[in-house]
Amino acid sequence: MYLCGSETTRKEVTVEIRNVSREELEQALDRTNLKFGGNVRWNRLDKAGKTLLGGPKFKVTLKVNDSRKLGAKLGYQGRRTVSACWHVHGTFFDSLPSGVEIVTMGKKKYAGDAWEDYDLGSQAYPMRFSEACEC
Repeated sequence: MYLCGSETTRKEVTVEIRNVSREELEQALDRTNLKFGGNVRWNRLDKAGKTLLGGPKFKVTLKVNDSRKLGAKLGYQGRRTVSACWHVHGTFFDSLPSGVEIVTMGKKKYAGDAWEDYDLGSQAYPMRFSEACEC
């Protein structure tokens, strides 16, 4: 999940998904698209080696095909972007098989865990992930 900001910020919010196959990732995207009208696609789906126990891991980001449709992230000034919103990512994570590890924002989560809202704004323009969309 990418946010506006410096290269450092972008690296902090890259999602790494562990112990999942590419086919399971594709199935989770298909299930996510059922809720968001087929508007979600991969921005990035890269194999990222293996876990310490030999399981596969991937670096993933999602985006939308049309920023005027459901699932688009909003900037702090209300401008629609092609980045996928918080609800798209949460739905995608919930669609993954149980036991799959998700590492984002420096924290390890598992498929089905409660969604965690983060601050993505600044002092001048405070905003939380959940506020950066129209879902």
